[in-house]
Amino acid sequence: MARPRKEIDFDQLVNLARIHCTAEECAAFFGVSSDTIDRRLKEAGEGGCAEFYKKHSAEGKASLRRAQWVTAQGGNPTMLIWLGKQWLGQKDTRWQNDRDDEVPQSLTINIVGREAEGPVRVTRAAEPGLLETESVAIEERG
Repeated sequence: MARPRKEIDFDQLVNLARIHCTAEECAAFFGVSSDTIDRRLKEAGEGGCAEFYKKHSAEGKASLRRAQWVTAQGGNPTMLIWLGKQWLGQKDTRWQNDRDDEVPQSLTINIVGREAEGPVRVTRAAEPGLLETESVAIEERG
């Protein structure tokens, strides 16, 4: 006697494809093999897993894009920045100096009118566009 045929809810399969579940994940959801899903899709005239996934995952991408757009239109700064980078080619830029000789290689600080009570925090350019902070001890000079 053959095993009972497991039914696959195609509406649910569409929803899984829209959120980009793989064939293996869909198969696990329904408790069947990915070959079974592929075969059932072909029986239903859907052309198999690859065509089905391509069609319905694109619908999911459109929904996600729409949600991102709504979020950006609502003024979400993170989404505005991200979409600007993705769609408009915008990018973060850091300060760059065309002339390396303008970048200080050493720094001398004269502290006037302060008791030397501990280390002083010094910020210097380690390389163009990159700040480095270090602690240095103050030497007492007589």
